[in-house]
Amino acid sequence: VRIGAREYAVARVVVHPDWKPKGHSDIALLLLKTAVSDVDPTPVYRATDEAGKALVIVGSGYTGKIGEKPSKEKWDRKARAAINTVDKLGPRTLFLRIKNAEEASDLQGAAAPGDSGGPAYIQTGEGLFVAGIGYVTDDSNANGIVGDAGDSEVYARVSTFADWIEKAMYAVAREEAEALLGEK
Repeated sequence: VRIGAREYAVARVVVHPDWKPKGHSDIALLLLKTAVSDVDPTPVYRATDEAGKALVIVGSGYTGKIGEKPSKEKWDRKARAAINTVDKLGPRTLFLRIKNAEEASDLQGAAAPGDSGGPAYIQTGEGLFVAGIGYVTDDSNANGIVGDAGDSEVYARVSTFADWIEKAMYAVAREEAEALLGEK
């Protein structure tokens, strides 16, 4: 995986125990083989007040205009950011509706192929937090075109998974420590 300017090898993937293909627990943690020292981590959002809040979505997938087919030819892998609003909450998901041009801000964007797993950040008085992890764009308007006005970007709701993230990180750290101690 690329973090900042460097690539890191993945030692282990910890998948949420309720994960199912195309399900609503689409979240996993990566244990890297080496520590990231040149990028500060962004804390997990734990509040459950995401409805109506603006999120900054980030991705480095295909590019294009909303409503047009994303272009692989323009895929330069550069990270781009946009703003959208949480329009609906599910127990494990955040839904960000893609608005038509008259409703949207000039900074509205939408995820495209290659953006899955990208973060959605929320800004509070305490700073920036990760509020969502992108996993699908739903053809909510059922017109057969994914990624146009009326469709919803669906993100794993990090506040729902905050306790699992903490426990999973602790369990992996404990296993790593026990393995090191067992080797001595």
